Amino acid sequence: MNAELYLRGTGGPPVILRKHGRAARATIFLSMLLLSTVAHADAIHLPLNGYYHPGRWMPVEWESSGSLAIRIFSTDAITTEISNPSPHGVAPFLACTPVRSIQWQLGKASGQIDAENLHALSPAEKIVGLCVDDDSLAQQIFPGQTTIPIHLDPLNPLPGPAMAWQSLDAIVMSDQILAKIPVESQKMLYAAGVTFAVTGDAQPNSTFAWAHNNRLWISKPASPNLPIIEEQAYAPTFGWTPGRSVHYRTTIIILAVLVCILATGLTLWRSRWMPPAQIVLAIIVMSGLWQWNRTQPGIATMQTDIYLTGISPEIRDRWIYQTSAHDTDFRMNLDGVTNPIFYDASQPARNQIKLTCRGDGSPTEITGTLPAHSTLAMVSRTFAELRTETPKSPIQTPARWLANSIIYPGFSSVGEIRSTGEWPNLVLKRKTEGN
Repeated sequence: MNAELYLRGTGGPPVILRKHGRAARATIFLSMLLLSTVAHADAIHLPLNGYYHPGRWMPVEWESSGSLAIRIFSTDAITTEISNPSPHGVAPFLACTPVRSIQWQLGKASGQIDAENLHALSPAEKIVGLCVDDDSLAQQIFPGQTTIPIHLDPLNPLPGPAMAWQSLDAIVMSDQILAKIPVESQKMLYAAGVTFAVTGDAQPNSTFAWAHNNRLWISKPASPNLPIIEEQAYAPTFGWTPGRSVHYRTTIIILAVLVCILATGLTLWRSRWMPPAQIVLAIIVMSGLWQWNRTQPGIATMQTDIYLTGISPEIRDRWIYQTSAHDTDFRMNLDGVTNPIFYDASQPARNQIKLTCRGDGSPTEITGTLPAHSTLAMVSRTFAELRTETPKSPIQTPARWLANSIIYPGFSSVGEIRSTGEWPNLVLKRKTEGN
């Protein structure tokens, strides 16, 4: 009995194996097993061919044969950890500065992506994802600038969470491909600074503002990309005297009122057991307060929102500052595209920030370490909700120190509005010509 086995997927022409009888069946079985193992080998890939912008999330793609966890890390980078990963997926990874390599651990397998396969870009260099076969369209979006065209899969151009593709400067596609991207992902990418360009004569049906330019409909965000390392981002905290949160202080006041009521009620008890009862009440209250205080986080948090207006759509940046009097760990849920901003280049190593993702690569939270008497800034960016309150002056919120040419170039302060925290929110407006 003769058998022929065609081996494909080796990068060359098909290889034909001819065997007889049992040898044929054994060869076929072993060859298929080998191909299956190779196809499902644990590995990490970079969908943008190693190009990235330091300070902006980039996609990392994995192939897993059943690992329980994936860890992607590097010096001066945010570590990404994926629990119970699916066989294939994409997750965000952030390099704070140009990195020499990216290491990964995928179950028992490990490896690294070396420096020759990593390309950190300057703000003047643009990564353009293409779902069409025309590289010249990249220059049409960014004329006179260096563009790096990256061809994406038209059937699934942006797999994984939208935050993973923040390093893209623009994406070119047809209106049909745009419709395949979830609206929420479109909003997150646009808020993160990704330009959308759509081919065709008809204006795309989307929430963005479009301008027709030659062969493309282009929607370019007007919100600036925030720096990853900038000491001016910490100016609002220079006069900040951290204390307990409003919720903590409110709880203490409520408990104090309740204890006073109980103590007063005991004084009305005409019994020789009244003094011991007062002592027992005091012991119970002090023990309860001590135990409750132990469970309270030792982190002082301050939050303020900055609204960018005069652009369509409007953007909301939520600034969160955290500090602690003692070395402690912090945990933060994600809201939109979230990025840390560091005071100096040595801070990423001190904070040891980690991004935790679900098995499909979608991020859930950011954790890390707060050294004693240090402060960390995190910014999450989303579309702004409809506001009915009119901004008021004078502007006294500490957030006013962020309205400068480094953090928000091209924007000026309009006024402040109320917030749920102690710092009022700030409203900025894009400057027009002549202003």
